[in-house]
Amino acid sequence: MNWLELIATVFGTAVAFVSLVKFAIDFYRAVKHGTDFTKWFSYGRKVKGLKYLSIFQKRSALGLRNEVSNSVRHQLTREIAKDVIHSYSVDRRGSRFSRSSRDQLGLMLSLLCLFGLIIAIGVLRNIASGTPATQKFIDSVTIVLSFWIAVVLCMLALQVIVLFWRLVNDCKSTSELIRFQVVQVPLESIPYCVENGKDYVFLDATIRERYQVPFMGTADRVQMLLDHGVATDGDVALKKSEAKQMKADDYKQVAGKLVDSFLAKTLEHGSEPVCFVFSQVGITAAFVTHVLWSRGLQAFYIGQTDGYQSEVRETIREIRMLRESGLL
Repeated sequence: MNWLELIATVFGTAVAFVSLVKFAIDFYRAVKHGTDFTKWFSYGRKVKGLKYLSIFQKRSALGLRNEVSNSVRHQLTREIAKDVIHSYSVDRRGSRFSRSSRDQLGLMLSLLCLFGLIIAIGVLRNIASGTPATQKFIDSVTIVLSFWIAVVLCMLALQVIVLFWRLVNDCKSTSELIRFQVVQVPLESIPYCVENGKDYVFLDATIRERYQVPFMGTADRVQMLLDHGVATDGDVALKKSEAKQMKADDYKQVAGKLVDSFLAKTLEHGSEPVCFVFSQVGITAAFVTHVLWSRGLQAFYIGQTDGYQSEVRETIREIRMLRESGLL
């Protein structure tokens, strides 16, 4: 069984190294962007303030006809309503764990299964068989367990490849953020970036080949950058990924033309919306945010959607609900 132990050790070391690097990148981003670390260790989110609002229901507690009391009750009701919408948005997400946590949990479960199967085979090998029938049964079980070890190893290899691919894209997006001096705005901070009554738009700045399916509908004020400009007319040969598109010689020219076309159609009504920019892996969105800044618009980079589709979608719906409810 030495070869199984060797394979398990190699995979365990590789997984531990990749997970450590991924955690270091996430921790660096969290520190740089001012993430609240209490959310890393909290599972749910309770609506706070309801017990304070109940004070105003008591006639003897505060004078209901008092102008200050009514003002406080009104403001408190608005804040609780915002908290209710945010809690509803969080509950609608596919998972309360981050993408990194899900990836690491999947790797750990696969490793546990692998070690469990190896231990089971080792125990069976050490059993002193009394009869040929017992030995035949042990050999059959060993073959089945060996098959499942091969399956788990294939799953582990696939998980490591996916994690490594995401790690490479994260490193490239982080490099682009540093290059263009762009800071990622956490999803929880988006409501504070929209002024009361000012228009806003969520811009999908993914620039790559065969990216045509909208992330969300226009009812949620989501627009695709590839819906504007020469790229949709076939005049520009797009690459297969954002990472390859970033290396293209005409990358900046194509992105600039797309942004200019987007602005020409967006600003024709005379309003300058606040732009929240994202992309599939977060690489091209960094430069598009920089271009929007250079055009004089207020733009915020909110990251990538790969692995965070549910979080981004529910945040966009939360902003729409706040605006339609008159709370934003």
